[in-house]
Amino acid sequence: MAKKGKRFRAGGAHGGKERRDFGPAPVPHPSIYNMRRFKSIEEAGRAIELDPSDAGAYCERGFFYMQNGRYENAIADYSRAIQLDPDAPYAYDGRGGVYLLAEDYARALSDLNKAIKIAPGVPMCYLHRGALYMKKRMYSQAIADFTEALKINPEIIEAYGGRGEAYYGEKNYDRAIDEYGLALELSPDYAHWYDMRAEAYREKGDFEKAAADYSRAIELGIADDRIYCNRGLAYESIKDYERAAADFDRSIELNPKNTAAYNNRGTIQTAKGDYDGAIYYYDRAIESDPHYIMAYTNRGFACSKKGDYDGAVRDFDRALKLGVRDVKVYYNRGISHLGMGNHDLAIADLNVVIKMNPQATAYHKRGSAYMDKNDYDSAIADFNEALKLSPDFKDAYAGLGFAYTKKSEQYQALAASAIMKAAGLG
Repeated sequence: MAKKGKRFRAGGAHGGKERRDFGPAPVPHPSIYNMRRFKSIEEAGRAIELDPSDAGAYCERGFFYMQNGRYENAIADYSRAIQLDPDAPYAYDGRGGVYLLAEDYARALSDLNKAIKIAPGVPMCYLHRGALYMKKRMYSQAIADFTEALKINPEIIEAYGGRGEAYYGEKNYDRAIDEYGLALELSPDYAHWYDMRAEAYREKGDFEKAAADYSRAIELGIADDRIYCNRGLAYESIKDYERAAADFDRSIELNPKNTAAYNNRGTIQTAKGDYDGAIYYYDRAIESDPHYIMAYTNRGFACSKKGDYDGAVRDFDRALKLGVRDVKVYYNRGISHLGMGNHDLAIADLNVVIKMNPQATAYHKRGSAYMDKNDYDSAIADFNEALKLSPDFKDAYAGLGFAYTKKSEQYQALAASAIMKAAGLG
């Protein structure tokens, strides 16, 4: 029996799926090491003036420098602390964290390894090294470090969340959701983990739970354009277009330069059949970013649905020039050429589609182009290929029957049979 093939489903492509970076604070707060003595750079500086051998004061000042983004000063202070006390884990941990923030991962790893060697019972050192491994996408090593931190202290919320992020990176979304849940058990009002868990639910295709978690994160204080855009995508996926549109509008209100939100707002109008409205939003997306490929492909589709095939081809051409190699772009451009009567150009695009990903619909459309060229043998061959991939494809039977009627008398029985089959499929 022939394998039933997929048919192309043209439509809007979405943008704006963004995630917050994972990151427990990579530089240890001085209170972790019972060193919270000062409240500012100036206070720590005065202590250093009084006692230049006070390694802890250098570490605290280094921490304040880090908070102010003055990484070179922070590294200098942590380095001085190490000179004064070569076995101080907090100094290596702190300097490693600053190197991590500065994206000097080799030095960060060296310092964090040293901190763990000196003080293997300090969970935050493992947490910070796990954060480093996350930055390097070394997810299994990150999981191992977060797990080690939890063995020492089972109530470190960031370690559960970190494992969740690592499992997410491995595309193990069920484990990620479980870990975020453990973090939320310890801190049920921490918005960040609801936000992260929503992403895992969305990747799994559980859009209702994703929307619920985004909503809870918003209630708890995350209210930026990114989260509204992401919740809008979740609502759109369950065809709740009104709430999706409201979220994309809110995202645009918060950030009028959010190109993805304009694009996604356009896909809502496309889904509702309002192609003029969709084109308005795709225009705004392109104004925001003239290199935003999805807006061109989506606007091209909307133009095609309106019958503006010239506009559609221009947009698909632009998308391809910008580097997209999506089979649907070639398919939709081919359909637009077919609508314009450019049969050879339509066939050329559909040839690419069939080479990239043979689908029943592509063979059917190419067969239609051959029909318009009076190349009935090629049309018959394509309609038959379409039926091999999708045996219940009504339009392919109808096309096949019509093609046979254009042939000699000996093919009329085949024509009648194909036409009856099409009628029988409704």
